[in-house]
Amino acid sequence: MIDRSLQGKPLTSRAKWLTIKVMYVLGCVAGVAAVLVFTNGVVLAIGLTVMAFFVGGIFELFTLRYQDYREEWEQANRPWTG
Repeated sequence: MIDRSLQGKPLTSRAKWLTIKVMYVLGCVAGVAAVLVFTNGVVLAIGLTVMAFFVGGIFELFTLRYQDYREEWEQANRPWTG
């Protein structure tokens, strides 16, 4: 499947791509920790629900590979031969 949202965007380097993924995971961990430490009652329930939404994407990040991203980018940016 071609990800057309990549069309026209510059190819991100492997280091930047990996840094973005790591920062997302660390942000989610910090968010969950903050919710657990600084909230209670209803705010805790709401905070954990919101954080579950973000943390749910972490498992998908572990299955992503840079090579897959690069192939999708190349397909989205190859010259149109309609």
